[in-house]
Amino acid sequence: MRISLVLLLSLFAVPSWAEEPCQLRNNYCVPIVACTKDGADFFVGRAYGKDGGPVQAQSKNGRKCEGRWWRTLIGTGKAELTCSDGLEAKISYSYFHKGSGTVLGKARLSDGARMSFWAGHRILPYVLHRERHRTEMIDCVREAL
Repeated sequence: MRISLVLLLSLFAVPSWAEEPCQLRNNYCVPIVACTKDGADFFVGRAYGKDGGPVQAQSKNGRKCEGRWWRTLIGTGKAELTCSDGLEAKISYSYFHKGSGTVLGKARLSDGARMSFWAGHRILPYVLHRERHRTEMIDCVREAL
């Protein structure tokens, strides 16, 4: 019984990439959060690389997604992810808040859902200060982080 319980718990464990510290010195790792417009669902994960690289995320309900991001010629960014259940996400980000080091963008899922997207090491302070009028986003980011 004990082995079965450990095995069952390990199936719901945090992905192995989440156990590693996400720091710039760790392959330029940057935390990411995306929240649905109503704040009911979110994805949390990380992106690697300075000009492009892998992206990994997991939804509130445990959907795992992987893909790549890249910097465009004009300095904006794009990402495409595919999730374990076939859902796909396309992310574009176009604003960098220099003071907090936070990148902002929008995501669209293949099921039609739209999301707000942030990347950086100070996402929560940015959202608390800059998006204080959007309580659903604050609550979503707090729960995700």
